[in-house]
Amino acid sequence: MVNKTRQTLLNTFQSSSSRLSGEELSRQFGISRVAIWKHIKALQEEGYPIESGHKGYRLNGERDNLPLFQRAGVHHERSRQETGTTERG
Repeated sequence: MVNKTRQTLLNTFQSSSSRLSGEELSRQFGISRVAIWKHIKALQEEGYPIESGHKGYRLNGERDNLPLFQRAGVHHERSRQETGTTERG
């Protein structure tokens, strides 16, 4: 299951039309840039298409292109099995 901070990050990316810097996100969420980076890294490992570059982060793709269980922000056990993912996040 995606934790609350990660779900809020996803919502932020989905509602933004531009790249978001780690510094901007850290101010918005009240956590360090390293913490933002760790959350983004975890989301990428879960299969979310978050692109990172020198100008910041962005969700690479439309929300509708994400699998249904990811759009809902919930990783069901069945979905984990289908993708071969065994870790819980």
